[in-house]
Amino acid sequence: MNRSWIVAALLALLVNSVPAFADDSPQLFHPRPGGDPLVIETVEEEIWLQEPDLGGNIGSSEIIEEFDLDSEIANDFILTEPSEIVRVRWWGGYWNGEGANVTNFVVRFYESDGCDPGSLIQELFIPHNCDETLVQLPVYVYEVAIEPIALVAGPRYWMSVSGEHTFPPQWGRVEAIELLECESSFKSAYFSYPDWVPVSHVFGAAQDFSFALYAEPAEDGACCLPDGSCVISTPDDCLAQGGDPQGLGTACDPNPCPRACCFIDGRCEVLDPASCEAAEGTVHESWLCEPNPCPPAQACCFSFGTCRLLLPELCEEGGGIPQGPDTICDPNPCPPPEAERACCLPDESCELLDVDECITRGGTPQLPDTDCDPNPCTTPPMARACCFGDGACTIEFPEDCRAQGGLPRGACMVCDPNPCIQPEACCFEDGTCEFVLPGLCAEQGGEPQGAGTDCDPNPCPSPEACCLATGECLFLRADDCLAQGGYPQGEGTVCDPNPCDQPQACCFAMGTCRILLPDDCEEERGMPLGAGAVCDPNPCPPPSEPRACCFPDETCQILSVHDCTEFGGVPKLPGEVCNPNPCVIPDPPRACCFEDGRCEVLFTYECTQVGGQPMGICTTCEPNPCPPIGACCYGDGGCVETTEQECYWDWAGYQWQEGLDCEDDPCPPIPTETTTWGRIKAGYR
Repeated sequence: MNRSWIVAALLALLVNSVPAFADDSPQLFHPRPGGDPLVIETVEEEIWLQEPDLGGNIGSSEIIEEFDLDSEIANDFILTEPSEIVRVRWWGGYWNGEGANVTNFVVRFYESDGCDPGSLIQELFIPHNCDETLVQLPVYVYEVAIEPIALVAGPRYWMSVSGEHTFPPQWGRVEAIELLECESSFKSAYFSYPDWVPVSHVFGAAQDFSFALYAEPAEDGACCLPDGSCVISTPDDCLAQGGDPQGLGTACDPNPCPRACCFIDGRCEVLDPASCEAAEGTVHESWLCEPNPCPPAQACCFSFGTCRLLLPELCEEGGGIPQGPDTICDPNPCPPPEAERACCLPDESCELLDVDECITRGGTPQLPDTDCDPNPCTTPPMARACCFGDGACTIEFPEDCRAQGGLPRGACMVCDPNPCIQPEACCFEDGTCEFVLPGLCAEQGGEPQGAGTDCDPNPCPSPEACCLATGECLFLRADDCLAQGGYPQGEGTVCDPNPCDQPQACCFAMGTCRILLPDDCEEERGMPLGAGAVCDPNPCPPPSEPRACCFPDETCQILSVHDCTEFGGVPKLPGEVCNPNPCVIPDPPRACCFEDGRCEVLFTYECTQVGGQPMGICTTCEPNPCPPIGACCYGDGGCVETTEQECYWDWAGYQWQEGLDCEDDPCPPIPTETTTWGRIKAGYR
């Protein structure tokens, strides 16, 4: 699809110009120079307004089916009171063509995800043009009544409008005169923005787009009656019942009416629930403080002899001792800190000491009048996670855990998640596998395989025959074999019978003899003499014995070592002859092409033997140098699979299609025309 309009739209933004004619595809937006705001009449139920800039930009927010275009501009708003939205107004305009042709609109309300629209609250399809009214070319105003949408005060919401029409022209929303809260957000897969983005990312500047919301005016609200109860009524009815109106649109859930608020020192104040909780009080079911409905506080004594008026349960929670009903802190009823009381020392022993002495010895003073019998300092055993050898975990007391062969974990540890080390596969040198704890595996000389491993299938490498340079065979794992400089013989191999090559006599060109393995002998250009051959006595022919001698021109002569080197040659091994010529350097492998377009790397003689065509020296099959195969159409619609060159040269083809098979029936028959011999002859007169 042609999208050259993107460049045009960006240039239009930079020079602030307006297209004089319709492009052949939709544009992103219509830049305009700006102008005076539209002055509109406000109405009583108006709850949000962002007025249009009649000379402002127009951004695409439209549905054009023929281009599969769906763009959407959304604005955020925040309500100061709970409201039911019943009417929506917005401003839009046309560009990139003549006429006004919107047939219907889609209005959407969203929750918020930061400064972008979030989850969809409601989508409204409006099957008409919403009383489209011209304000000032090219700007129109639209308005529609909707089923009530109830929204609460405080959270951020978003509203969008998209107009559906044919192309050209285009339709979009008109820029607002000011930016409120977050800038508008844009989304359109057609314009390469499949997710919501701020409009500044799209149009080059942060801006909002114009719209207004209206709600039914509230007629009633919460009313606090003298008994502390709450009802919904009109202000007049509330006052007639001796109540206190809380404001239009307010609710009774939660109850906003003042109630008795109780404090930890037993005081009572009449406060609304929010103020009571803010003051760290507790809302009481009563709405009066006369008589005081709050539980009475009493003197509470602490370790250092201090006294506070607290509720008994709060006193105990804070480590104090309640002194009983009707007790007070003036005069202070608490024993002074110099009075002896139980002192818990670091080793959990207990002594009767005064507070200062207790602290000096690193202890913790207990409450006044506490004794050391029974000892208050010992930490009672706690049930905790107990781990077993199979990785299982149960909650046990430490003694019970040890009695069952388990290992107690730290205090307060639980079994969810399981803190126990889990067993895993453990490999031994003989290739066997056991499912045990990692520590036990190492103690038994095994090798842990890691968390989550199992013995089925067996992950442990098995021993195999390992050949050493001496010809000795050892039964080892492959990695141990390599560590000793040996050669693993493969899974399942054994040392009886010995599969290893044995050292043997190796003869060199100069007649010297060394005991080597056959492979090592050949690597050093020697000639192995076979199993059991020894060098004493020396079995190698002397250098005076004639043998093949290779010269730089790849010719071969039978000469002694002395004569060969004297004439610039290279002596071969004893016993080597010149037929076949050992001096010719073999032709290296090269790419070999087959009729079906395949390529293999072969020696030249191998390529010709299997019907291939050798390519140049050092050629490879990556990339494939072979001519591609395709369907060749010839004659009256015949088909053959061949190369393009053979199609036109050898088959006189009229069409070749790479990669096609003749089974695909790619060759259309050549049309013929019925005629007579007389007509044919007439064409040559």
